[in-house]
Amino acid sequence: PSETCLHLGLCDSYGMPSSHTQCIAFAAFMRVMLLARGFRSKRTATKIIGGLEAVALLLLSAAVAVSRVYLGYHTQRQVEVALSLGAFCAVTWYQVMRAAAPLYARLARSSLGHLLSLRDSWHECEPFPATAASIAAGSGVAGASNGAAAGLKAGGQAAGG
Repeated sequence: PSETCLHLGLCDSYGMPSSHTQCIAFAAFMRVMLLARGFRSKRTATKIIGGLEAVALLLLSAAVAVSRVYLGYHTQRQVEVALSLGAFCAVTWYQVMRAAAPLYARLARSSLGHLLSLRDSWHECEPFPATAASIAAGSGVAGASNGAAAGLKAGGQAAGG
C-alpha cells in the first residue's frame, strides 16, 4: 500500500537486487549447465538447438539487465548483484539436483513414484530418445515399436484398435 511505502520512504526504490534480472540469469545459467551435462553423447541437433536456447537466454538476460538500468528501475550495482546471484543460485541448484539424482531416481521407481507419475529425467541427455530412435529406425512414429509402426503405415490405425 502507498501508506506503507511513504512511511518507510521506499516509494522510489525498486529493491536490491533486480528480481527480473536475477530470474532470467538463473534460467540462462541453468540452461548452459544442462546443455554441458553429457554434451559429448548428445546428437548434433540437440547440441545445436540447446546452444541456440542458451545463447538466446544469455542475450535475453543481458537485455533485461540493460533495460532495468535504462528504464531507471534499478541501479547498475543492483543489476550486477542480480546477475551474480542468479548465476550463483543456478550453480547451487544444479549441484543439489546432481547430488539428489540417485535418491530421486529411487523415489520415481517406487510405488509412490508410480502413483504420483514421477519421472527421472536427470539421467537422460537426449530430450526425446524414443523419438530419435524411431526416426533413426525409419518408422517416423514417435515411441512406436517397429511392429506398431508397420501397423499404422499399413492399416491407418494401430493393431487391436
